[in-house]
Order: sequence, then structure tokens, then C-alpha cells
Amino acid sequence: MEKTPRDFIFDNLLSMSAYWACTGAIIASLTAYYGFSLALSNVVTGLSGTLPILQLAGGLAYERTTRPLRFLRLCNGTWRVLLPLVFFSVLLPRTAGAPLMVVCYVLAIGIYQFACPSQTDWLVSSVEGRVRGDYYSVREMFFMLTYTGVFCAVSLIIDRAARHGAQQTGFLAVGVLETMLLAVHRQSAVRDVMHAVDGADQRGFACAGKA
Repeated sequence: MEKTPRDFIFDNLLSMSAYWACTGAIIASLTAYYGFSLALSNVVTGLSGTLPILQLAGGLAYERTTRPLRFLRLCNGTWRVLLPLVFFSVLLPRTAGAPLMVVCYVLAIGIYQFACPSQTDWLVSSVEGRVRGDYYSVREMFFMLTYTGVFCAVSLIIDRAARHGAQQTGFLAVGVLETMLLAVHRQSAVRDVMHAVDGADQRGFACAGKA
């Protein structure tokens, strides 16, 4: 089954809202929970702004791969698994949870950015000639509305938990919310990637996967 332009919008609302809701002030609150120094906290929270440089390497890797399906599925699945683990790390003692959180966060952000060029390529090759000129602006508008709602919900969860002295419970709730957002349509997304790659191979060019 082909992925329709509307499917791309819906999938973008969920996965990108989950991704960006884990950056900035939200991840900063988690570093404060672990007692990171200000310098280390700034480094961790700034990764979402520095790791996009990996898109250069990701584009080259995707262009040269002979197995685009494996590339897409590996990248898509890995960052979606790692991101909720950032918050589930609070289940461990803080001495073990802190390094696990950093590792999972760095890998999740890095792999997502690495896969961004393939995401864009698949989107453009799939909707080109099938949408109106305002498709991308509508897509971004709905994303911003959804992201704002998710970000507010996550912020309220963490704030309420902190006021009641239950920060661990708050971060676990955020992890569950992230898992739900990233799991929706995951199975259908894999089928769509397989279909898109097979079709692209027949036409003689590589398509890109949704991350």
C-alpha cells in the first residue's frame, strides 16, 4: 500500500512532535534531575542544534548504499527505540541512569539527523505531482500545532511531578507518552518503506525512508 500525502502529514505530526518535545527545556530538566553541572547540561541540551551536521554524512551514506531498505529500517527503528529510553533511564540508580541517558540521547538525536536526507527524499519522491503548492506549509502548520500541544503536555507532567516530589514518576510518564507517539503506525510505516524501496529499485533510483 502506498503512503498518501495525508499519511505523511499524520506520521510527521506524531514522530516529529515526539522528537522535538524531548529537546530544550525538557531534556534540561532531566539533566537537572541527574545533577549535571551547568556546563555538561548545556552540552547535552545543545546537541539538537549541533548534530544536524550529521545530515551531510547521512546523505552520502544513503546515496551509496546498495541496500536502501536495510538502511531505512535500521535508522528508523533505532532512534525510535532509543528516544523513550532516555526517560526510562530513571528506573536505574542515578549513577547508572545518567550515563545511559546521555548515550541514548546522543545516539537517538544523531541517528535521526543522519537519516533526515533519506526521509526528505522519500517524502518528495512520493508526493511530487500529487499535491497542491501549499502542501508543505500546511504540513508544517499542523506539525507546529501538534508539537505545541505535546510540548505543553510534557511540560505540565514534569512540572506537576516536581511539585509533588515525584520526578521519577513524571519522567516515566513522559517515556510512556513518547513510546505511544512513536509506536503509532510503526508497522504500516515499515510496509510502506518496503513498497517504496521496491518501486524505486524498479525505476532505477533510491528512495528514502521515514525516520
